[in-house]
Amino acid sequence: HDFLTHSSGLPPLPSLIFAMADSLREDPTISMFGEKAADALDTHPPLRTYEELMDFIAKQDFALLGRPGRYFSYSNDAYGLLGAIIERVGGEPYEQYVMRHIVEPAGMDRSAFKLDCLPGGAELTQLYVKKPDTEAVIAAPGWWESRPMAAAGFLRSNVVDLIRYMEIYRNRGKVGEEQVLTEDSVRQMVTPYMDSGMGGDYGYGLMLTANYHGFSLVEHGGGIKGVSAHVTSVPEAGITGAALANLGGVPSSQALTAAMNILLGLPLASRRFAQQDYRYLEDHLASLTGMYPSGEGLLPPTKIVIGEAGLEAHLHPKVYPVRMIGPYQGIVEMYGPQDEGMPITFLRNDMGDVFAVAMGARMMLKKDLEQS
Repeated sequence: HDFLTHSSGLPPLPSLIFAMADSLREDPTISMFGEKAADALDTHPPLRTYEELMDFIAKQDFALLGRPGRYFSYSNDAYGLLGAIIERVGGEPYEQYVMRHIVEPAGMDRSAFKLDCLPGGAELTQLYVKKPDTEAVIAAPGWWESRPMAAAGFLRSNVVDLIRYMEIYRNRGKVGEEQVLTEDSVRQMVTPYMDSGMGGDYGYGLMLTANYHGFSLVEHGGGIKGVSAHVTSVPEAGITGAALANLGGVPSSQALTAAMNILLGLPLASRRFAQQDYRYLEDHLASLTGMYPSGEGLLPPTKIVIGEAGLEAHLHPKVYPVRMIGPYQGIVEMYGPQDEGMPITFLRNDMGDVFAVAMGARMMLKKDLEQS
């Protein structure tokens, strides 16, 4: 339950990098993900099995973010380990289990974990990345792979198949006439267990919004090199949607939300939560500043500082304004002030001091700027 709801207390760890190491080494665009990205791969052998992943996590020097069930922090490690559990209980490789019990019954015939398992004639997109210094978009051949992290999001698909998959949550476990999941399983998955921040909740592998202008949303999204993805289902309106881009860092979720707004009869710019400006005194803003490192990626820590125009988030290699919309809550305006942006919440301890930030679905502990 704690793994499924990202509430185990595991902090962001570098496991995924080493679990993808074999494909990262073959990637000609690896330098786009940080000047020292290639060098980082030499600090630990590749993780190729579940046992190696477990051993790696066990040897990491970290403290839990809190007791299990206390905090929400997205954990690829937790889902990688869930894949190991499914494999042990199911008695067959995780990928085969998912294909046999979900992908094939749902009629998702253009989806596979391995590209060479797609049917003959299936068209495959070209992946692209942005050069961090010039914003130029260049082709980025090569798909990242990871056997021990397969359950964390390595199924390749298209919008048609993703819509078929999301029908499971719109239609009580059915895709067409096929009962892929039981109604009870669907109910468990769409039960809100954890507050994921900014008015949203998290079920089992799904983001939930109970009241989106009178509608309920069942969603998920994410990205990896050359991919930005988002899926949404609005059960009571009978609507399911998916958005895919073959470029990382694209606001697919906002594009899909705008399309759903049209179908739901809402204003195009309707948002998930109110965004009224909240005025902070500068000395109060100073309590939010600091370095917030994540062990998960190859990039430097997020830095929150006070700039000329107010609070800023330094997300390598860019700087974005942070607009405060409530006490200890703000929006990182990554795509301009008219977009929904990335929610950011500053978490306080029992003494009232900010000790962590929740951003990008991750919880990252604070370090003072002077210590960094």
